[in-house]
Amino acid sequence: MESWRSHRLISVGQNSIKFSRLGSCPTLQGDIKMQTPKSTRPNHTNGAQKKASRSSSDSVFSSPHKTTQIQIDRSPKITEQRCPQGRLNEKRTSKISDLEANIAKLKEELSKTKDQASSFEFQKRQAQLEVEDCKRQISVLSAKLKETIRKLIEISSSEDGRLQELCQISQERDKAWESELEAVRKQHSMDMSALTFALQNLKKQLEMVTESEAVQAKRAEIAEEEVQKLQFELGETLTLVERLEADVRQSRESELKAQELLTENQRMLETVSLSTNVFQSASHEFAESFGSLSLRSEQSANYKAASEQITLQDKEDINQLKHENSHLELEASKLRSALEAAEVRYQEEYIQSTLQIRSAYELVEVAKSESRIREAELEAELKGVQSHMEELLAKQKTENEKPHSKENVWAMELKKVRASLVDTKASLLEKENLLQAITEENENLKLEVQKSVNEKISAVKEAAAAAAALAEAKNISESKVLHLTQQADGNSRRAAQVMEQLEAAQAESSELEVELRRLKVQRDQWRKAAEAAAVMLTTDSGGHLGSPFSDDMDDDSSKKKNGGMIQKIGVLWRKNYFNKKMLQI
Repeated sequence: MESWRSHRLISVGQNSIKFSRLGSCPTLQGDIKMQTPKSTRPNHTNGAQKKASRSSSDSVFSSPHKTTQIQIDRSPKITEQRCPQGRLNEKRTSKISDLEANIAKLKEELSKTKDQASSFEFQKRQAQLEVEDCKRQISVLSAKLKETIRKLIEISSSEDGRLQELCQISQERDKAWESELEAVRKQHSMDMSALTFALQNLKKQLEMVTESEAVQAKRAEIAEEEVQKLQFELGETLTLVERLEADVRQSRESELKAQELLTENQRMLETVSLSTNVFQSASHEFAESFGSLSLRSEQSANYKAASEQITLQDKEDINQLKHENSHLELEASKLRSALEAAEVRYQEEYIQSTLQIRSAYELVEVAKSESRIREAELEAELKGVQSHMEELLAKQKTENEKPHSKENVWAMELKKVRASLVDTKASLLEKENLLQAITEENENLKLEVQKSVNEKISAVKEAAAAAAALAEAKNISESKVLHLTQQADGNSRRAAQVMEQLEAAQAESSELEVELRRLKVQRDQWRKAAEAAAVMLTTDSGGHLGSPFSDDMDDDSSKKKNGGMIQKIGVLWRKNYFNKKMLQI
């Protein structure tokens, strides 16, 4: 802080020198002279810090800057130029405020350092007190230790003899008891090894039983899967039979439809024959102009004969199909009866096998429960033996001071252990016998299950052969049905062609009828005209009928009309012939 103050004062002196060189007024110099003692004036309230600031200010004014101020005083005074004093006052106030703030900070730091010093002194005093207490406690403990060491030395010197005697006696007793314990331990280890071997054999036998149970369960699952397969195959055979029945029904329906088509064709042929008769009657009247109708009638007769032949062939095919369907129905009935018998056998065998398997499972569960109970009993006995041995060891430790009663107790305990071992051996023999009986029963059950499985396999093979035969018969019937359906489609197409031809013939006949009616009308008109002309001629010629010119005109007109009709009929006949050729192609 002192360096900062000195720096500030030096800067103020330099500024004053600059003003003097620029020709400042004497009032400014006087102000500077008056300012420096104010800033260095001592303050009675601040103490040492004010003294430090005073010394720094004195040192500043004792510096070579005084010469500069003296030179400033000797410089010529110019009264014309004057500078304002407001700026200097502001600088003074700012410097004073900064100095006061620094002084306050220094006071706070001094107070904090005093507090810290007092706290350090207090802690130091407490530490000294604690050290003194520790020294006192250590001195007390050292005195107590000395007393205890002295007492122990006295006690040890008096009891060394007694301890040596007791150690010798205890060593002798320990050797005797250790020999007995080793013998008992050896016997117990032998018994435990026998028990563990027997338990291992039991576990192995139980594992074999569980494996046989798993094999039986797998075989039962396989048998159930085979049963399901048989049921599925039976369902498939039933569906095949139903399909065959549906095919037979469809064939019957197709037969009925073919018969209906044949009846319709016969009706159409009858109508055609009637129409041909009508055309024949008309052709007798117009034999010269309608010769083509005879050809049409012959063609219709040929169509009729062909349709009759087709109907006969269809009837024969239908009869064959009926015979084959009846044969297939008989085979299906036989297969159904065989399948029903196989289902009955299979159900009986399945019931027997399920009963046998249930009985086997029950026996195995009984054996398992007995073996588990026996294992629990053996484990409980082993735990009892172990606890008894632990009790004996505890008694051995507690009865080291009673040598006379120990031998009797050990003999009783050994007898008990031997009796328990005999019981365990008897129980193990019983378990072995039970396991042998269970294994024999399992083998018998396996043989029975194998027999039932073989029988089921043979039944499945028979059912598969029957299903294959049914499939072959179904394929044959389907091929026949397809052939018949194709024939029926051909017959329907032929019938459609015949119907189209009949419709064309009917249209032609209707056109011919219209033309015949028109010809009749024209004939009547010509007759009436001829009669009128004859009447007119008779009246004009005085009773003579007709004239050669009129006759020639009539003949020419009639010939022209007849020629036009013949041309029309020829055109129609050509069109029909062309249509027939196209249909044949």
